[in-house]
Amino acid sequence: MAKIRDKAYVLNREKYKAIKKYDHQQMEDFCTSIYESGYRTGYETGCKAAAETISKNIVSNIRIDTINEVLQAAAQVKGIGPKKLEEISAILEAGHEKI
Repeated sequence: MAKIRDKAYVLNREKYKAIKKYDHQQMEDFCTSIYESGYRTGYETGCKAAAETISKNIVSNIRIDTINEVLQAAAQVKGIGPKKLEEISAILEAGHEKI
């Protein structure tokens, strides 16, 4: 059975043998380095996810503001009454939900 190599840290045979010979302080340093590496990776992943969420919210808010501006402009056009304005609004909102 083949080993999976998509892990962030791979424990090969040489490293395993070296770890078996560690004293208390070396083992503590090794565990600390693994913890710090995982913490750093988690922090970077969390920051990236937060940035994506914030950007989606900003785009969504801009989209809502744009829809409102379009509806205000359409309301000023002669021949577009409240019913047509509601239809236009429904179509724009349906497009907004796809984003």
